[in-house]
Amino acid sequence: MNKINAHQEVDAAKTIGMKKVLVLCTGNSCRSQIAHGYLKKFAGDKAEIYSAGIETHGVNPKAIVTMQEDGIDISMHTSNNINEYRDIDFDYVIIDETHRAGAET
Repeated sequence: MNKINAHQEVDAAKTIGMKKVLVLCTGNSCRSQIAHGYLKKFAGDKAEIYSAGIETHGVNPKAIVTMQEDGIDISMHTSNNINEYRDIDFDYVIIDETHRAGAET
């Protein structure tokens, strides 16, 4: 099975005219990948879901296993940098911020 890259996702969203949603976090490794999987499942054909990070850390194997337990396959996801999507006009951007009070030591 082939991995879908950022540019293929963009082309699909343009063709279909769906809402475009970006989930953004630090490394596009775990939280944003999980959110991407759930949003894609529940949005169906109503939205094109993207995820990215300000850095790329690769998709966390634990995220893949967690999603498989819920019947969602994210094993073909890639870790993408926000710069790959700079020319897309997103309808929604969801930011997963980890710098909460008490979260850092």
